[in-house]
Amino acid sequence: MDRTSPTVEFLQTSLAAVQTNSLDAQQVSFSIIDLGGVAEEEVQMHWTFRRFGVDIPGTDGTKSIGPASKQGLVYGVSNNVDISTVDSNELQDGDQLVVWFEFTDLSGNPLDGIGSKFTPRAPLLRVVWFEPVVEPIDPSTLSYLDKRKALDAVNLIEENLDGLIKGRTCANGSKQQRYLAYGESVASPTVSLEGLITSMVIAAYEGRKAISFDIPGAFLQADLPHDDLILLRFNGEFVDIMCQVDPVHKNNVLTDRNGKKVLYVKVVRALYGCIESALA
Repeated sequence: MDRTSPTVEFLQTSLAAVQTNSLDAQQVSFSIIDLGGVAEEEVQMHWTFRRFGVDIPGTDGTKSIGPASKQGLVYGVSNNVDISTVDSNELQDGDQLVVWFEFTDLSGNPLDGIGSKFTPRAPLLRVVWFEPVVEPIDPSTLSYLDKRKALDAVNLIEENLDGLIKGRTCANGSKQQRYLAYGESVASPTVSLEGLITSMVIAAYEGRKAISFDIPGAFLQADLPHDDLILLRFNGEFVDIMCQVDPVHKNNVLTDRNGKKVLYVKVVRALYGCIESALA
C-alpha cells in the first residue's frame, strides 16, 4: 500500500517573488512528485495576504489550476493565475503572501512539504507604488513652438510566452538636441571607469567591505523641474488607450490635418528618452 505523500517542486522563478503591480497575472508552475501517481485532474490553489503574521480579512482566494499532466516520472502543472483579491494600493511593506495547494495522489495521500497547507509557499512580496509620470494639459495653452518641441511617445507592445501583453512607453528625445543652448550637454552624470577602479583599489588596500545593490525603478521616481515644460505627444490609437486609462484626457484630444487623433501631456517625472531625466 502506498503511504507516501506527494510533494511539489517549483520552477525557480515561480512564486519566488511577486510584485504588487502584477497580481492579476502570476505564472504558477511546479512539478508533482509521487511514485504511485496522481490523477490528471485540476489542483486547488489557495492564497491569502498577511500582516504581522495575521491573515488580512477578505484577501483570501482559491482557484482550480491545471490539470496535472504526466511528464515522464513527474506531473506538471502550469497556469497564469489572477491573485488580485486585494487592492495593491492597500498593501504595505512587510506584508506577506502565502500560497498552498490541495490534492491527493491515487492512494488518497494528501500533499506534504513545501506548498502544502501546513507549509505554504511564501514568495517575496514587493510592494510597488506608482506616481503619475505625465499629467493632463490644456492644448489651448500651448504655443506653436511648444507643440513643435513635444517629444513623440514611443510605445512598445509585446506578448510574453505566457500570452500576457505588456506595454512600455518612452520618449523620442532626439529632437531635444536641436534646442540645446551652446555648451549644454546631454551626458548623464555617471561614475567614470577610472574612478570606480580607484575606489575598489583603495577599499581593497584598506581592507574595507564593499557591497553593491540595486534600487528597482529608482530612475523613474525622480521628479522633473516644475518650471520646465516637457511635452509628450501621443498619436492615433494610443490616444484612445490613454483616454481609457484616464478619462480626464478626453477633453484634451485634438485632430491633426490628416484626421488622426493627437494628445499632448506634460511629463512630470523621469521618463526614458528625456535629457532632463538623466539630470533629475
